[in-house]
Amino acid sequence: MADEMRRDKNGNWVAPIPFRSNRPTLPNNRSYALRRANILHTSLSKNPKKQSHFIYFMDQIISKGHAEEAPPVNESEECWYLPLFGVYHPKKPDQIRGVFDASSKYQNISLNDVLLQGPDLINNLVGVLLRFRKDEVAVSADILQMFYSFLVDKKDRNFLRFFWYKENDPTKELIEYRMCVHVFGNRPSPSIANLGLHKTADLSEYEYGSDVRSFISNDFYVDDDLTSLPTADQAADLMKRTQAALQINGCLRLHKIASDSEEVLKAFPQEDLAKDLASLDLSKGDLPIQRSLGLSWNLSADSFTYLIPGLDKPFTRRGVLSVINSLYDPLGFVSPVTITGKVLLKTVLAEKCSWDEPLPERFLSEWKEWTDSLKSLQQLLIPRTYLNQSLSLTSDIELLLFSDASEKAIASVAYLVSRDSMSQRQLGFVMGKAKVAPSRGHTIPRLELFAAVLSVEISEFILEHLNAKIQRVRYFTDSKVVLGYISNRTRRFYTYVSNRVERILSSSQPTQWFYVESKLNPADAGTRGISPSHMSESLWLKGPPEEIFAKWQQQPSFKIQNPEGDKEVRPEVTTMATKALEEDVPLLAPNRFERFSSFTRLVKAVSILQHVCMPFNKSCSCVGWHLCSEASANHNLSKAQNLIVKVFQLDSYKAEILSLQQKKALPSNSSILSLNPFLNENGVLVVGGRLKHSDLLIVEKHPVIVPGKSHLATLLVRHFHEKVLHQGRHFTEGAIRGFGSSVAKRKCHLVCLAAFSVADSAVKDRTKSWQICQQKGSHPLHLLPMLE
Repeated sequence: MADEMRRDKNGNWVAPIPFRSNRPTLPNNRSYALRRANILHTSLSKNPKKQSHFIYFMDQIISKGHAEEAPPVNESEECWYLPLFGVYHPKKPDQIRGVFDASSKYQNISLNDVLLQGPDLINNLVGVLLRFRKDEVAVSADILQMFYSFLVDKKDRNFLRFFWYKENDPTKELIEYRMCVHVFGNRPSPSIANLGLHKTADLSEYEYGSDVRSFISNDFYVDDDLTSLPTADQAADLMKRTQAALQINGCLRLHKIASDSEEVLKAFPQEDLAKDLASLDLSKGDLPIQRSLGLSWNLSADSFTYLIPGLDKPFTRRGVLSVINSLYDPLGFVSPVTITGKVLLKTVLAEKCSWDEPLPERFLSEWKEWTDSLKSLQQLLIPRTYLNQSLSLTSDIELLLFSDASEKAIASVAYLVSRDSMSQRQLGFVMGKAKVAPSRGHTIPRLELFAAVLSVEISEFILEHLNAKIQRVRYFTDSKVVLGYISNRTRRFYTYVSNRVERILSSSQPTQWFYVESKLNPADAGTRGISPSHMSESLWLKGPPEEIFAKWQQQPSFKIQNPEGDKEVRPEVTTMATKALEEDVPLLAPNRFERFSSFTRLVKAVSILQHVCMPFNKSCSCVGWHLCSEASANHNLSKAQNLIVKVFQLDSYKAEILSLQQKKALPSNSSILSLNPFLNENGVLVVGGRLKHSDLLIVEKHPVIVPGKSHLATLLVRHFHEKVLHQGRHFTEGAIRGFGSSVAKRKCHLVCLAAFSVADSAVKDRTKSWQICQQKGSHPLHLLPMLE
C-alpha cells in the first residue's frame, strides 16, 4: 500500500483498495443494493427534515467530485454496490452523515470480508491529550473531510457503486453512482487516511520544518489535532506552517482552529476558525466551550469541565450502563465519582434480571442519589495545564504515583512536581485510574499489589507519551506488606505475588517505593468514592499535602511483614545435596571388598549390582531391585571382573592411570615403570613390552596388573589354589599358568594374570550376595558412574 500510494497531477493522494490475496470473487449484489435504496427512499419521504439533511450531505459529496455517475459495467467485470444509510451525531442534531455500508452481506459475503484492514497508524488518544496539557498556549484544529481527501484508484472505483437520486433530486429516479474517494465504513479507510497524512508530513519536513512533521505525525488523532506550545507566537507560526504544508503537499484543508489565546485566533481568517468562534467578537465576552477529543474545553478559563448529558434513563441494567458510560473521562479526572457508579453496577449485575427488566427497588434510592449528584460536575473546572509554567521550559520534574486498594476498588493516580522561579513547589494532576476490585479470591494485600502494578503501568504510559524530561519517578503505597514484597531479596513467593512483584521490578527499583499514611494518600479517594460536589477540594485533584515531601527522606528499609504467617510466602526449606565421586563411592572402595573371602562370590555380587543399576540409566527388560539369571551371564561376569580390577588398580596406581589417560609419561618413581604398562580397550591396566610382536593370545601378551599386597591378590591365589584341590604352591602356579599367565609369589609386589575365567555357575548363597547391595544404605543409583 505504501508503495502504491501516489499523488496525481493536482497533488491529491491516490490509493488502491487493498484486497486480500486468494479472495473469492464477489457476487453481483445490484438487486440487493437497489432494494436497500428503495427502503431509504421510503424512509426519507416520511421524514422531510431528515431528507433535506441527506440531500445537503449528498450535494456536498457530488458537487466536490467525491462521487460521480457510474459508467456501465461489463458483464464479466467484477463490481460491488454499497447500501447507503444516514446517522446523526448526538452533539450535531442538524447534521447527518451518510455511511456506505461495506459490511452488509449478500450471499453470505461483504466487501469488508475481502479487504485488508491495514496497519493501525492512529495515535493514542490519551497520549495526545497528555501532550495537549504540557504548555501554556493550546491550539486545536480539524482536517476538512479527511477521508474524502484521499482518492481511490480508478481501477477499483466499481467496487464503490451505490444508488442515489439523479441530479440529487428526490423526485427523480434512482441511478448508479460510484465513489471516487475512500469512504466511511470501508475497513482500510482509516489506515489509508493516516498513511496519507504521514506521507504528507514526510514531504513537508524539508520545506516547513521538523516541528511541522512531528506535529502532523504525533499530535493528530485521525482528523483532529491538539497541541500546546510555550508562547502564542510559536503556536500561531506552527499552525500556519502546518496549514500550508497540508494544503500544498496533500490537498488537505486545516480549519476549525480554536485556542485559549486571542492572539492565536486573530492570526487566522474567520473562515479558518471553529464555528463558534468565526462570528464571535474576540474582544468582547467569554470564549465558548469547545469539544476536544470528547473533552469539554473552556477556552476562557483554559480548563476542562463536564457537560452532563440527559440522565433520565430507565432503571434497568441497560439504562444504568448507559449513564455510567456517558460520563467520558479518559484522563481519570473524576474517577472517584465514576467508581461509585461502577461499584453499584457490579452489585446490580449480580441480580438475575434481563437487560431491559426493571431492577429491584432497593437499589433505586442509591442510584437516584448518585445520578442527581452528577449535575455538580458542571461547576467543576480542572486546569488544562499541569503547572503554572510550561513543561518545555522546566528543567527539574518529578513524577509521583500513589496507589491504594479496598474490597470494592483499586486506584492509582499520578502527579508532576516541579519548582517555579521562586523555588516554590508546584504540583499538578496528570492522570488517574480506578477499577472495580475482583469479586472473590483476592485478599487486601493482593489488591494492594494489583494497585501497585497499576501505578507502574501508568508511569510507563506517561513516560512514553508525555515527551517531557522527567528526572525522577517515585511510587507511594500505604501497604507495608507490598513494600516488603517489593524489597524482598531472600524469600520466595507463590505464583500470583511472584508474577506481580516481577512486573513491578521490571520497571522500577525498590528504592523508588515509599510508604505513605492512608490519610495522606490521594489514591484512597479512588477506592471509596467521592461526591461530585467535593471533587474540587479532594486530594485526588489537588495532590498530596506538603508533609509527604519531608517524610520520604526518612523512609526505613522494609521487610516482609510476618513471613511465617503470610500465605503468599513460600516456607523456607533446607535441603542438602550429596555428591559421590567415583573414587569416593564407599561400596566400591577396596577395603569394602575385604568382607569377601571368595573371588567367585565377589564377582557375582558386583555383577548383580551392575545388573540392578542398568534399568535406572538405559532401556532394559528388567526393572528396579530384582534377582534374575541375567546377572550370571558370562558377559556380565566379565564386566564385573573388569570393574573389580580397576577399583584396586585405581587405589594403588592412580598416578600411573591418570598419566596414561592424559597421554603423558609415567612418573619416574613408579613401581611398574619397567612393565611398560598401558590401558586396554576396557580401561584395565595391563603389561606392555616386546611380547606384543609375538603370536601368543592377547591375554598372554598383555597380562592384567594386580597389586601384589592387595586383598584381590589374596582372593585370586586362594581361588586358583582351591581349583587344584589344595595341592601346594607349585600346583597352584601351574594351574594359573594353565590359564595363560604366571603368578609371582604372594609377597611379591604384584601378580600378573593372563585372564579371569570363573568356572562357578552359581553362588551357593545368593541371599548373602543380594545383601551386599543394601548394606549401610547403599543404592545402585549411587554406583552408576562406576558400575557402568
